[in-house]
Amino acid sequence: AQRLWQGGDDVEAAFDAEWKYTTTSQFLFVVWMIFGLLNAFFSGFNFFAPWLLIAYVLLGVIIILRGSVTTTWQQRVLQAAKNNSPDLETLLDDTTPRTAIWAYIVLSVIIVYAMTLKPGGIQ
Repeated sequence: AQRLWQGGDDVEAAFDAEWKYTTTSQFLFVVWMIFGLLNAFFSGFNFFAPWLLIAYVLLGVIIILRGSVTTTWQQRVLQAAKNNSPDLETLLDDTTPRTAIWAYIVLSVIIVYAMTLKPGGIQ
């Protein structure tokens, strides 16, 4: 991680840029969810159909992971960067956020699967 950053300012700049992208993607995700729920409502779908329950649960898991893993890690890295803490390199080398990001990707793919193939039927 040391070769990728020169100090706290670089980390803050990278996180600021990342914040814009994650905020935009989260906004689009919420818009996608709202349109999906509206479509389900106006199409007469059962909001408790198995495929929707799968999507609800997985979305809840993504939200919990985001709040408990990724956001917490980001706050600790930013704090370490601002204080020029020696823990910064250890935090940047932590594989937990990378694992969480892969979990987001896998869960998102499963949500898309559930929303398109509708396991358990449309009902």
